[in-house]
Amino acid sequence: MTKNLIFAVRKIEPSFKTYDTVMAVTELKRKGRKNRAVANNKTNAIKQLLRKPVIRNVDVDAIKASFEEKKQQA
Repeated sequence: MTKNLIFAVRKIEPSFKTYDTVMAVTELKRKGRKNRAVANNKTNAIKQLLRKPVIRNVDVDAIKASFEEKKQQA
């Protein structure tokens, strides 16, 4: 009877391979989430920069003068 009991206890013990596999998969999932987050942050930053209008140096006096010329021609 004791032989059967010892055999049953040994069957319950987990092997180390199971733990190694589970830990590696967990780490890869976390790394994948991190890589995806980094890529999304980069694309969002680029999109945000593209949304802003380009600031141009405009000569207001030249534009007013062109309107005056058009009025005089008409």
